[in-house]
Amino acid sequence: MMHLTPTNIEDWLAQRPKARVTQDDYLRGFALANPEWAREGDFRARVFHALKNLEVAQKLRLPKDLKHYDNLGSPRLPMYVMLTREQPAARESAPKDVVWVPELAFAAKKTNPAQLKKLATINQFLIEQRAQLQECIPYRERSLQIFGDEKALDRVLVAGKLFGELDLAAIAALEPEAPLVIDNKSFAARGAPILLVENHHTYWSCVQWNHRASVYAAVAYGVGNAILNAPLGLIKAADAAGASCIEYFGDLDPKGVEIATQLSARLQERGGPAVRPAAMLYEIAVRDGVRRPMTEKKKAYNGDPLAWLRSLAPAVVELFESAHWIPQESVSLDRLRALTAASAVAA
Repeated sequence: MMHLTPTNIEDWLAQRPKARVTQDDYLRGFALANPEWAREGDFRARVFHALKNLEVAQKLRLPKDLKHYDNLGSPRLPMYVMLTREQPAARESAPKDVVWVPELAFAAKKTNPAQLKKLATINQFLIEQRAQLQECIPYRERSLQIFGDEKALDRVLVAGKLFGELDLAAIAALEPEAPLVIDNKSFAARGAPILLVENHHTYWSCVQWNHRASVYAAVAYGVGNAILNAPLGLIKAADAAGASCIEYFGDLDPKGVEIATQLSARLQERGGPAVRPAAMLYEIAVRDGVRRPMTEKKKAYNGDPLAWLRSLAPAVVELFESAHWIPQESVSLDRLRALTAASAVAA
């Protein structure tokens, strides 16, 4: 049996503006997808078998009546084919006559059918299960119970509230903090700060370096700005290590420093330790780091990052005014080890 390369021709057919594709049009498509067919002298036969294969695969329909086939050669080819395209999904209708529980009173003002359907499902769940909702569990577990889909609530969770209005506690659910990744082999250095880094490559290098240098009680990985949603884990780690404070190190740009300033505020709100810049690492970055042009995304911070940077502020002012930023990867493992070696010689 003769075959075509279906991916190419199917992509080409999918781009046709109409479902009905004329013979001239589909022949041009096959010629573009398979130029070798014409050179080998059996182009027409190959197109015929390819169309049959596509019909079997339900990608198109061929005319049934022979009067819609040409008489220009053998085998006869259809004067047109009809592409088989998915019909648009039927528009969801909004549930009617729902008596909303008090927590969902806001649903009466909603007009989006898909949202109303989810809200109605939550409403029925609360009516049937309220007496059993004694303890909050992770919201994806609750979502699976309610919808049979553990991620159904992900799409409607806005600023910690369902649909931006319903507390997770109303369905006895919570959003657990992301786990804190921390290397605690150096916990013996009690009283020293914990180093929190934003990038996992830099985390790995700092862990290797700190095993020998023992500058920090532990090194933690903040997973970018995800650490802003896990302040309690950081407070517990600082308590376990007897850490005097948290030192933060990340990209030296306004957006990167914003993470540290916001984290510092959140820890202080919860009675946690201060978050300070890892001055030694930032100084290496400013002195020896690779300076890259500042992008709009990197600038996207309306606050003043310089207050948190303390003594580093003058150098950072110069950096930002030159429209540059410094990646944290500039403080590489070899630079850290050279720093340790220099300290040992000085001692």
